[in-house]
Amino acid sequence: MVAVAASATVPMPVRTRRASARTNDGTERLAAAVRQALDEAKESLASAATTAELREFVDRWVGPMVLKPDGSVVERTLATEGDSEASVKGLVAGAGFEPATFGL
Repeated sequence: MVAVAASATVPMPVRTRRASARTNDGTERLAAAVRQALDEAKESLASAATTAELREFVDRWVGPMVLKPDGSVVERTLATEGDSEASVKGLVAGAGFEPATFGL
């Protein structure tokens, strides 16, 4: 076994250096994209002045959710076991804004 001094560096093969540089570039691009998304989210929240705008903010940046009668919050899906009727009703245009007999 050959001992290598702590101050000595073993040169990396060219292929490894290139892969390492690509990884660093990818990490930097990801970090820039995350910073931009956070800036956009902060601006969106700061400009939300109405309940509708706050709901839109939560849908876009946090994700769609449903407040259940017991006060718990769950992710909104097209169909969840035991809640399929409530989930679908929440996605029907106009549901909850006017009586079901409106216009008859």
